Amino acid sequence: MVSSVGRQLHASAPGILRSKIALWVGALTTVVFTIFAEALFSDISNSLWSGLLFIWQFLVMLWLALGVVGHADSLAVLLGDPYGTLILTVSVISIEVIMISAIMLTGENNATLARAGRTSGVCLRSTTA
Repeated sequence: MVSSVGRQLHASAPGILRSKIALWVGALTTVVFTIFAEALFSDISNSLWSGLLFIWQFLVMLWLALGVVGHADSLAVLLGDPYGTLILTVSVISIEVIMISAIMLTGENNATLARAGRTSGVCLRSTTA
């Protein structure tokens, strides 16, 4: 015999999968760019192809970042003022640190890259606050 909670969970499973479409698109994008990296990036001198790859990656990254902030906002509303503010702050700072780390770990060593990334984060935060 299945409990009512089990029935509700089973009935809402397709809805949960649909609501996490950004996660699935992000995972698929990661798999595609990992497996087919050599083919995708073999001719980046073509401006149209490079632009399409950039737009694809940028939109997926933006979609995922907004999803993280949306979940953090839901937790902030649920937990109240002091903890909610902390969760929102930590989630945004984590996104910034992960993006700057990913940029720094790829390509050649460039000491000014981290500094420029951090400065741009401070500038964005100060203008939107």
